[in-house]
Amino acid sequence: MAIIKRSPALHLVTAIVTILLLMAFTVFSVGIFADDKPGRANGDTPEEKSSDEVTTRGIHYFQSMESIESIEEDGDDFYIVVFDVGSTGTRAHVFHFGRQPEDNKPVLLSDDVYRKSVALSDLVSDPKKSAEQCLSGLVSHLTTAIPKSSLAKTQVLFQGTESLRQLQEHEKQKLLQAAYGYLQSSPLLVTSYDDTFGILDGSEEGLYQWMTINYVNGVFQSTNSSHPTYGVIGIGGGSVQLVFQPTESKTLKETLLSKQLQTVDLFHHSVRIFTQSYSGLGRVESRLGIIQTEERIRSGLLKYQELSTAVIELLGNNKPTNDPSTLFSVCLPPGYNGDISFDSSTQNVAGITLPHQHNIHNICTVLITVFLDNAEEKPKEHFPEINTEQFYVLHKKLGHFIPKRKKSTWSISMKDIDDAARRACRNPDLSEPFACIDLVYVYTLLHHGFGFSPDRNIHIDTPVPLQAALSWALGFAVDWLQKHPY
Repeated sequence: MAIIKRSPALHLVTAIVTILLLMAFTVFSVGIFADDKPGRANGDTPEEKSSDEVTTRGIHYFQSMESIESIEEDGDDFYIVVFDVGSTGTRAHVFHFGRQPEDNKPVLLSDDVYRKSVALSDLVSDPKKSAEQCLSGLVSHLTTAIPKSSLAKTQVLFQGTESLRQLQEHEKQKLLQAAYGYLQSSPLLVTSYDDTFGILDGSEEGLYQWMTINYVNGVFQSTNSSHPTYGVIGIGGGSVQLVFQPTESKTLKETLLSKQLQTVDLFHHSVRIFTQSYSGLGRVESRLGIIQTEERIRSGLLKYQELSTAVIELLGNNKPTNDPSTLFSVCLPPGYNGDISFDSSTQNVAGITLPHQHNIHNICTVLITVFLDNAEEKPKEHFPEINTEQFYVLHKKLGHFIPKRKKSTWSISMKDIDDAARRACRNPDLSEPFACIDLVYVYTLLHHGFGFSPDRNIHIDTPVPLQAALSWALGFAVDWLQKHPY
């Protein structure tokens, strides 16, 4: 076999090329896979609440780079920043828009998001300090992400959601005013407080999320005013939103009577939609609610006909200690001990070891059904449109837990969720302690709560990077642009 001798110069060139390739791969990996790491924007670790780090989600481009460069050369592009002030942290969405030459409608060029695991409501007693802790790192990142020539023209929109909705009115206003004052000292464009700062109620949050989904799918850009729309179930940290366009006469009659129909006018499209918010059923708050339900059953404070004597005895006989500061659950991995943090409160929770012959998935399904049936705000009826219209189900971790999906449409089946739930409960993983409880909850909420058929398909948000664009923030920005020509 011949041995080829390379010159020192060739070795040097090879080494440089290898280093450049490794650097490119590293940058690509950070942008694409950052959300899969604990503590990143899509992370969901118990420690997430105390993090002061600003994390980024990779920019997603909605147009070709040639289109973006062409619009930028014409000087017809602009930026809008939307602050999403939620219960598990604060996000700053940087939306880069251009305009369609034929009708001047705003077209989304790219979307980037920065996140800090500090909520504005974390320090209600000191609004000024809370605003500084919440916004300081975010603003410094924004000033480097947006071109200097555009900073003074970049409109700031600031909206709170579930965590701020729970506060007293005077507390809300003090926090919002503190944030307004802090951002006024930034190089960004901060205009009228009344027009740009506020708190969305649950129905508004769902409405703007619905706008986002349908905007991203081109519904409002279509010249066909009868273009079918997409329904949305948004599972946030503290609440769940259901939004869809009623098409059945029975639904139209019922929703008209309940005054839950709203008319949306966007880019010459007028659509009547149903929107309902369910407080307490969000991803994080439901975990705590489910585990508290289990504790009430275990202590005999909650009776439920679906629970067999065997299940009640099983729960009661498998509590390791009587420590009142810790809540135990069969739906958490054995050996797990951690915290559930929501708003400004923290609850210690731990897993329980059960005999192998017991089906954890089935027990958790019963517990979650009991939780839903006893919730103060719960789905009360199954609308026929649930199984006839296309729906998006937005959940922070669903795409992460279910890698098997059609990447062209990001669709999965209800069976995919059920299979993933059974795997997670059968093979508990301490690195994903809430996988079992979250997946069983999503399936039970959709099937038992909203009436999704077990054999139907749904669309989901992607782990990275499109998820950022499926927030309510984009719908809010687009609606604001329509009402305030930029």
